Amino acid sequence: MCKPTWRWIELVLLSLTLVACASAPPAGVDEPQSKVRPAAEPAVMMAHRLALSDLQAGRLAEAERGFLQLTQQHPLHRGPWLNLGIALTRLGKTEEAEHLFQQVVNRFPDFAEAHHELALLQRSSGRFAEARQSYAAAIAARPDFALAYRNLGLLCDLYLHDTSCALSNYQKFQQLILVNDKEVEQWIADLQRRVAAQQ
Repeated sequence: MCKPTWRWIELVLLSLTLVACASAPPAGVDEPQSKVRPAAEPAVMMAHRLALSDLQAGRLAEAERGFLQLTQQHPLHRGPWLNLGIALTRLGKTEEAEHLFQQVVNRFPDFAEAHHELALLQRSSGRFAEARQSYAAAIAARPDFALAYRNLGLLCDLYLHDTSCALSNYQKFQQLILVNDKEVEQWIADLQRRVAAQQ
């Protein structure tokens, strides 16, 4: 089983992209899927932290190189794949990033964060039905993934005009977070008023 430390590294990405993901629509080689994730060696973790530091500091080309090297040398570690996709997205290489995320979710179907990043790219390119499927896949892989519910709610609300979907996902998001999001609270109230007016 994967060590908690590697899980933490895998999820650092979410702290980097939370604001962009929550507000606006913001090439690997096929590998056999492994059900047991390898524990990260200290040298691998250090290399990943250095690449994350480059990503956080906006040194995107350096971050891309660092994550790419990690994916080539340690293809079963999922975090570098995810963060390579983020670096590519920030570099404006969105088609390459989407292709990579698609490969990652094919290789690791239970990788919720990769499904979520794929959904963001699909949404930003106007492929809303595909984005909805990718958000749903993220939630199926990790039912406590609050941000995926929020962003699926936004997709349903603003792009698909599916009031029921939006309301249920906003409510689920509020249930999962520790302190209610005041903005989402307002969205829920507005949707409830619209539903009541239609009855």
